[in-house]
Amino acid sequence: GLKLSGLASQIERLVLEAHQSSPIQYTFQSVDVPDDLPEDITIQIFRITQEGIQNIEKHSQARKAEVQLICHCDQLVLTIDDDGKGFDATAASPNGIGLENIKKRVTYMKGEVMISSVPGSGTEMMVIIPLDGYS
Repeated sequence: GLKLSGLASQIERLVLEAHQSSPIQYTFQSVDVPDDLPEDITIQIFRITQEGIQNIEKHSQARKAEVQLICHCDQLVLTIDDDGKGFDATAASPNGIGLENIKKRVTYMKGEVMISSVPGSGTEMMVIIPLDGYS
């Protein structure tokens, strides 16, 4: 299951699989992510990344996408960027369902999620999860 390795290597595998099975070029970068994050956070971040990648596959028509996982100052920051067609973030978005799931997961972890998208120049999703209660 998910427990066998740290979060960063799990996400890296996820991104690699997406890269191999898709025309989209994915890259992954991680900085200072501890291997011993709480299991619930590990699972939630994994699922958020999965859902983020699925949204890119389904909706973005991107050529490139980048996933970054960075830990700093008691916060875990996940960003998922693509260079696809973007969407009007103020309109009812076609990928609303994926985003709803992500928002629920982030709320559960007392984090925040910011999605910025410009039609024609891609989408960026940033998830910030506080780790201070865990150290």
